[in-house]
Amino acid sequence: MMGLAPHLGRQQAHDAVYQACRDALAHKRSLFEVLMANPAISDALPVDRLRALCDAANYLGSAPAMVDAIVRQPRPA
Repeated sequence: MMGLAPHLGRQQAHDAVYQACRDALAHKRSLFEVLMANPAISDALPVDRLRALCDAANYLGSAPAMVDAIVRQPRPA
């Protein structure tokens, strides 16, 4: 959604991605496929950028650092 927001506006990007997620689940298709089938989205972003936005490895955010911090904490006695 955040990758589309500069092109479509935040609310329209949110609505488009939300609907695409629902469609992907309902029709057992990948989110990337569903997003590519939407002309508003496929016209807004190049295929490689959209593919990168759909790659889970690119949106783990702070999760790895948070896990490392928890693992480093001393265990209670």
